[in-house]
Amino acid sequence: MLVIACNTATAAALTDIRAKLDIPVIGVIQPGSRAALKATQNNRIGVLGTIGTVQSMAYPKALKGLNRRVEVDSLACPKFVSVVESREYKSAIAKKIVAESLLPLKSTKIDTIILGCTHYPLLKTLIENFMGSGVAVINSGEETASEVSALLDYHNLLDHDEIGVNHRFFTTGSVSIFQDIAQDWLDVPDMQVEHIKLGGVS
Repeated sequence: MLVIACNTATAAALTDIRAKLDIPVIGVIQPGSRAALKATQNNRIGVLGTIGTVQSMAYPKALKGLNRRVEVDSLACPKFVSVVESREYKSAIAKKIVAESLLPLKSTKIDTIILGCTHYPLLKTLIENFMGSGVAVINSGEETASEVSALLDYHNLLDHDEIGVNHRFFTTGSVSIFQDIAQDWLDVPDMQVEHIKLGGVS
């Protein structure tokens, strides 16, 4: 199984990749959308994402494909990625950037927000604090992991005891930054990370 754990990549390439592979390919947009529709009480959902994800309209299409009555407010938050990758996501700077970025959503009637970028869960507490307890915050990554686990369990492929599990990490960016953030987030001891180039991107 292949999981495209990036919202922008899911929006841009999921259909093409599925057509070229003979294994299940899972994206993050449908699981996040299904969870948000379960959580919302008034069918008003906000989507936070990168500029690419927001411009793709992938979340509104997915949400409205499941429930035509839903109203979607999408908001690009490009500064969130920089805050996370600079390891400032627990700082006062991050709190200020979250408040400034989310201000347009405070005047809406949304009761649910989808974190439509894999960086954004590291800012989830700040987002929840700013939006208030009346707004449910959905982590599309967590929802995707739950669906993947259920699918593997259904096909009797889930390794419950994790004996022999092999984690390999690759990054096109800084190895040290990746290790610092990933170890803080995933709690994987002795994480080995390799630097690679993909399609000319270093």
